[in-house]
Amino acid sequence: MLSRRSFLVRSACYGAVSAGSFGLTACGNSSSMGGGTTVRGRPLELTAYLNNDTYVTRAQVLEWEARRMQVVANRMRGNLLGALVGELDSLITRSAADISNIEDERERLADAKMRVGADGMKALVAPDLVISGAAAELAVVLANDRWNVSQTEIFCNRGTAEGFADWFSRKGVSENDLRAMLVACPDHYFLQGTQPSFQEVYETVGGSVACSQFTINYRDPASLPMTNEPDFPIVFNGAARRNNGTVIGGTNHRLRSLNDGFQLRAAIFFPPTLPPTVVPEHRWHLACEFSNWIEAYIKETGD
Repeated sequence: MLSRRSFLVRSACYGAVSAGSFGLTACGNSSSMGGGTTVRGRPLELTAYLNNDTYVTRAQVLEWEARRMQVVANRMRGNLLGALVGELDSLITRSAADISNIEDERERLADAKMRVGADGMKALVAPDLVISGAAAELAVVLANDRWNVSQTEIFCNRGTAEGFADWFSRKGVSENDLRAMLVACPDHYFLQGTQPSFQEVYETVGGSVACSQFTINYRDPASLPMTNEPDFPIVFNGAARRNNGTVIGGTNHRLRSLNDGFQLRAAIFFPPTLPPTVVPEHRWHLACEFSNWIEAYIKETGD
């Protein structure tokens, strides 16, 4: 039997993503080359490489996003079977997905999350945190200070590294623009700037079914083996900690401006004792969120 709190949360989620207010009827049915973003100035070009050597098209990244949208939408509707089927499809089957309406669907999903609200979204994934938290603690103990890196490289032909870093810092931390953080990736359930360099995150990391919760301090690398490159002067290096202080991972994002645009190396540390799907799948997560954030930065600033 559902508790009153669970019933209210599920009701709020279902209301937010009901057919009248939110529908993802197209995603997951057939492939399409649509889904580009219109921005002022010359055409925006994003080139992404998973693990620095595997080129993926923008359409492939958008199809990954479309499949993840179905998973999250079904979770918010309370359709757990549909969410599980979507998880298997996203991880194994990788069915072709229609991305012709993905921009609108991305906005609708973010709107639904905003209507549910912070408390509702946190309550929705609360059962996950028991599982993911215990798994993370065990993985760190077994790893014995060893880490694997999930990295995605993105080249953008417009803007600057300095401009994007400023935009991301403002939206994610100082201005605490929750919607800008949520809309970037379906697997973002809640992201909040809590102090000048802190961000609280509720998200599903690549290859995982359960949502994780942690806080990142972008000025505290802790003892993580950060890669520092002199020609990448802008960094977001921070340890990801559970509420009890345990370091369960971290960020090692590096940026530099080019003669034409900028380059981003987005990297996340994971304990090597997690399932082997986590590192490769999270590369898609990074490609999705940072490509969408870059598009939003260019769209907003016109750089």
